[in-house]
Amino acid sequence: MLTFEDFLDQDFYLAQYPAVSEAIDAGEYESGLDHFLQVGQFESLQPNPLFDPAYYRSIYTDVSAAIEREAITAAEHFILFGQFEQRNPNPLFDTTYYLEQYPDVETAFEAEQLTPFEHFFRFGQFEGRNPSVFFDSLYYQETNPDAITAIEDGVVDSLFEHFIRFGLKRGKLGVSPEPENDLSGVFQLDTLLGSRTVIESVSTENPVDIYRFVVPNEISQVSIRLSELMADADLEILQDINANEVIEFDEIFATSKNLGIASESLIFDQLTTGTYFIRVSQFEGETDYNLSFDVTPIV
Repeated sequence: MLTFEDFLDQDFYLAQYPAVSEAIDAGEYESGLDHFLQVGQFESLQPNPLFDPAYYRSIYTDVSAAIEREAITAAEHFILFGQFEQRNPNPLFDTTYYLEQYPDVETAFEAEQLTPFEHFFRFGQFEGRNPSVFFDSLYYQETNPDAITAIEDGVVDSLFEHFIRFGLKRGKLGVSPEPENDLSGVFQLDTLLGSRTVIESVSTENPVDIYRFVVPNEISQVSIRLSELMADADLEILQDINANEVIEFDEIFATSKNLGIASESLIFDQLTTGTYFIRVSQFEGETDYNLSFDVTPIV
């Protein structure tokens, strides 16, 4: 079972907290582990990339209450109890999922040979095993060659460590996006000025069309209309704010979702220059459509 000695990744700990390294050099502490046991765990410092004390405390109210009473720390609770109680050490490791996906781990856990997170911590992350539905190691490896370089250079030890330390901050995905949110293969309309109409269709086989266009002038009046519908379809304008080629919930700029075959429209009196995406989505039934743009520069 995991102990404090196993749990503390000294290289990570000292890199994350340079003041600790300075204190060790000054002779105040013998090692990163010594500092963590005496100070770090009480300050909710992170002992390794895969244990998030702030998350652990926030998700388990009984742990939070015990910490408030100064009865235990988040790390101590996980070492003594949490790893055996199938509690999750971070939002991207799902103990239930891990046991369901890997029967050999479940067998070892039932035999009290190791805990689920211990397996992932010691072996699974290096074997390409997935910690939850939110991370697919094969997909991440294929789409992030820099992660392989980071492993080879000793910056990180695994693909998952790269994702949780760097990938998330850079807007990287841990799993492949749903087709309706994937911007890697959209229709390119390029720069739009004046009027333009696209005639296409959505169906059960092709429920979503996405178009990329650029508003070149500093400010423009823009009108977008979806018409000639034979079934219900919706219209959205999007922006890929973090440039990861995936539309996320906070990147939907505006929507038009009228009922039935009524036309959909989006009108902007002042749309600033930039790259935008239009998503036409099937709501019910199959339909051809006319997608019309009218872009008039103001400035």
